[in-house]
Amino acid sequence: MNNILPKLKGPLLAVAIFFGLTFAFFYPAFNGYKIKQGDIKNFMGMSHEVVHHRNTTGEQSLWTNSMFGGMPVFQISTVYADHALRFVDKALTLFIPNNSRLFFLYLISFYLMGLLLGWRNELSIIGAIGFAFSTYFIVILEAGHNSKAHAIGYMPLVFGAFHKLWKSDKKLLYGGLFALTLALEIWCNHVQITYYLGILLGFYSLFKVYGVVKDKSFPNFTKTVGFAAIATILAVAANFASLYNTYTYSKATTRGGSVLTIKPNGESNEDIVTSGLDRDYVVQWSYGLQESWTLLIPNAKGGATSAIGMDNKAVRKAPRALQQSIAQSNSYWGNQAFTSGPVYVGAIVVFLFLLACFWIQGRLKWVIIISTVLALALSWGKNFMGLTNFFLDFIPGYNKFRAVTIILALLEFTIPLLAFMGIEKMLRERFTWEDHKKTFYGVSGAVLGLLLLFWLIPDTFFSFLSETEKQNFLGASNGANAVQIQNYIDALKEVRISIFKSDVLRSLAFIVFAAFLVMAYLKGQIKKSYVFIIGLGVLILADLWPVNKRYLNTEKERGQYVNWEKKESAVVPAPPSAADNQILQAELRENPQLAQEINVAIQNARAEKPNLSQLEQEKIKFAILNLNSNYRVLNLARSTFNDSYTSFYHKSIGGYHGAKLRRYQDIIDFHYAGGLNFQVLNMLNTKYFIQNREGRLIAIPNNERFGNAWMVSNLIEVTSPNDAILALKEDASDLRNEVVVNVSDFPELKAYSPQLDSTASISLTSYLPNELTYSFNAQKEQLVVFSEIYYQPGWKAYIDGVEVDHFRANYILRAMKVPEGQHEIKFVFNPEMYSTGNKINLAASILILLLLGAGIYRDQKAN
Repeated sequence: MNNILPKLKGPLLAVAIFFGLTFAFFYPAFNGYKIKQGDIKNFMGMSHEVVHHRNTTGEQSLWTNSMFGGMPVFQISTVYADHALRFVDKALTLFIPNNSRLFFLYLISFYLMGLLLGWRNELSIIGAIGFAFSTYFIVILEAGHNSKAHAIGYMPLVFGAFHKLWKSDKKLLYGGLFALTLALEIWCNHVQITYYLGILLGFYSLFKVYGVVKDKSFPNFTKTVGFAAIATILAVAANFASLYNTYTYSKATTRGGSVLTIKPNGESNEDIVTSGLDRDYVVQWSYGLQESWTLLIPNAKGGATSAIGMDNKAVRKAPRALQQSIAQSNSYWGNQAFTSGPVYVGAIVVFLFLLACFWIQGRLKWVIIISTVLALALSWGKNFMGLTNFFLDFIPGYNKFRAVTIILALLEFTIPLLAFMGIEKMLRERFTWEDHKKTFYGVSGAVLGLLLLFWLIPDTFFSFLSETEKQNFLGASNGANAVQIQNYIDALKEVRISIFKSDVLRSLAFIVFAAFLVMAYLKGQIKKSYVFIIGLGVLILADLWPVNKRYLNTEKERGQYVNWEKKESAVVPAPPSAADNQILQAELRENPQLAQEINVAIQNARAEKPNLSQLEQEKIKFAILNLNSNYRVLNLARSTFNDSYTSFYHKSIGGYHGAKLRRYQDIIDFHYAGGLNFQVLNMLNTKYFIQNREGRLIAIPNNERFGNAWMVSNLIEVTSPNDAILALKEDASDLRNEVVVNVSDFPELKAYSPQLDSTASISLTSYLPNELTYSFNAQKEQLVVFSEIYYQPGWKAYIDGVEVDHFRANYILRAMKVPEGQHEIKFVFNPEMYSTGNKINLAASILILLLLGAGIYRDQKAN
């Protein structure tokens, strides 16, 4: 015990500092508040049906009908057998019960990586602060990108374990650690971040191969590769259920390529399609070349998309008559459609990174530099299409991901990584002024000189209007008001230049302070390394903390937090609108028994929680409504296909998800985007339209919908997906009486002629998200179309308990031939690999813990 306690002092100090920083920055989270996370509110909408089903039945439904007509929930809300990984994750973050735990994970992960790389304890602490306070990492927490933040949090720890596996002779110990950390990284379920981390580890491995060939150190190499391979296999296996289901599902999503060869206008889509996402969709969010300077200057492009505001001192530089208009103008002048904040790594951290580029020698430096430069170049997307197209066409997996700007998360790790590697080397090797003054002067002079030029002549290097603004102003400045518009442009640019120059001076000042601190240490004026490290940490925190507070703060308006809300008010993404309640009342009139079921559910909830809030009661009402009905709602009052708020209260035609079914996206492109195709809406059983009428949301019933299922009298044969989607046009078919089938996919339906029985009937008798039951009666065989999304593999159809075939009709729906007589038809969604995958998850997790445990035991025994 006496030997252990001294070793724990450093880690315990680190944990105390990290918890203190977490509490200070996120203190409302410890006082009954939650961050107003937009994406989490969308997640609440998309996941509500399946979460309610899981909570009430104890069963995991793998399908939801809450958005886009229906889709698998593999990337929404699926609970897998991951108890071991979940426990380790919670333990690493001290079981903190709110989202600030992700920030704590940033800190502890980078800190532990520093220790694995051999850094001293105090530098690992400061390095963790420099990494965790990178502004984008705070911005994504404010936005609600929790799975992304979670995966970013594990990047340093995975890298540290991987590096240690190569460097150490304790292969069993660090092989087990690498397996565990990689399993946790994958478990976070943000494949894009894991993929980018794989790029870094891939470069690391390539340089190791080069070193082995050059140094001829094959035995150790073979052993390391063996352990790394086993660790990777175990990490993948520990997440097998999630990865397998995601992989199979991805083939049918927007990330799996298109079955179409035409655009909605009939032209070839060859110029935009890849084997994954379309090119224009991949690069929709591309970082600008000038915008890259936000790494060093937070307001290089003005920060977040929002109004400049009258409280901004720079507005006073505009003529008084224009100040109000300028204050309402966009504070962001980059070329992305909008942004929640910049990717600011920190002026001091970037400065230290540049010093380290010259101070550090060896192959690892080049791994980090190449990864950093590549990440930056790839983030430019449409601004560097040569490289982007190469990766989209030739690098496996790259075209499966949208928003290329996300790769900047990689350099937000590599820049502080190399920066603090440089400081560790400076301290360990006791750098002297005489040996390193040339490098110091060169880097300092170049950075400070460049910033000085930016401050003196900013418009020589930067544009202060976005491309969209330039186009808008160009179109408006040809009329009689050309002079007024030019005056406004000049004033806007002057204000933005002032905002820019203020942050240039800010970055310049912090670099000057850091440079003097480094110089003082090199000259021996600071004798103690810990004094230098503490001074550096204070400067880094002083740099990054205020910038982060621009985007996630505790400011209040009318006594209420701007960025935070009470936990009890966060039980719904938004209160139900008048239109939502109008639909509820209409359904209660149609089905009076619903009122009794709602009352019983509320009474049961009150028995468990006597002070049930009004919002919690509303949540219960609509959950019961959804469980006892099956129709869809088209909400035209919101951005229909970027909204899952509607999905919280209804089964929505729209939705919000980055991996929707590709065929449904095709329907959006061909039959919604250019104008609503009402017979497509009718075949999807759209019962209500929500519209905004003079500021009031109203629900308009649709009496033309086809219902849950219907019989048809004619089959339209097509032979390609192109023909199938075009045949849905209102002037090409009558979908109430006809059905479109691609007989190339279902040849058994060639020349099939359905015979409509006018007395036939079919009705939905039972609804669960993963199980639909119908009652059917007819005097002869009928061709039945269901207003449900076709998806294979997964959905199975049964007639009277006997499995039967069903087929895709009308491009996205299900259909089947039903024999004469009275029958029960049932659709069930229960992919077998879910339960099998869970068993593999559990077995692999146990093996990882055993491997790590064996490594720890061997290490302790050896010591």
